[in-house]
Amino acid sequence: MLINNKLILVLFAIVLFFVILVGSVSATAHPFPEEPQSSSVIKSFEFSVSNAYYNKVAKIKVKLIGKDNKPVKNMGLFLTKVTNKLIYPGVDIGSVMTNSKGIATFKNKLTEFGYITILVHSSEHIYAIGGGDNTASCGIYVYKSFLKQNNNVSVKKHNVGLKSYFKLKGHRTSTFKVYYKIPKGVKYSKPKIKGNGFKSVKVRFNHKKRIAILKVNKLKPKKSISVKWKLYAKSGNYTIKSVVKKPKSTKFRGNNVLKKIKV
Repeated sequence: MLINNKLILVLFAIVLFFVILVGSVSATAHPFPEEPQSSSVIKSFEFSVSNAYYNKVAKIKVKLIGKDNKPVKNMGLFLTKVTNKLIYPGVDIGSVMTNSKGIATFKNKLTEFGYITILVHSSEHIYAIGGGDNTASCGIYVYKSFLKQNNNVSVKKHNVGLKSYFKLKGHRTSTFKVYYKIPKGVKYSKPKIKGNGFKSVKVRFNHKKRIAILKVNKLKPKKSISVKWKLYAKSGNYTIKSVVKKPKSTKFRGNNVLKKIKV
């Protein structure tokens, strides 16, 4: 009987040892790998672009703000460029890392006109159906040309002098129209046009709407054109409005605001 009791105690001790051993292993080991995070620590991407011109190296900055409203430091970013020729998913253009202020800066040469999209993807490992929230895009439009306008008005008694000066910069020709609203009390007369480097230029006047329309056809880059009116006005206060209509590929950099005229 004593032997049986000792045997039972030995067996119980062995079983207890294995229970403790298995429990210790299961408490420290991970039978399944940890699941990746399901959302990004990034709250927002803030972009700024400079020197975005054709055949130039654009400078693009992105600032990461975390969900704690603090800059996201030391975060790796992968960059992809999508254009009309390099369609989605585009081409990889490198990687950068945010600094202590949460800002990453990268440069890229712009060799196409029109829309260019820079896709930014953080180095976070996120599991989410349909993609994670750790990506953003920066849209850039590369203009073919830049149109500058400068208007001047002079008054001498009842004679009003109106001059518009246009100059084109960039890489391609541009065709544009300018609408001048001539107020009642001002007598319209044909302008004198000077310049070169364009295919044609025409001015017509809509008497009913009192709008003069200047159309410049294919003005070349680095070329200019000036339009001068000599108008006669009755006594009074007048405002001549000027509106430029140009193609999407041309960026307007002008001053089309004319001061009030007192005759």
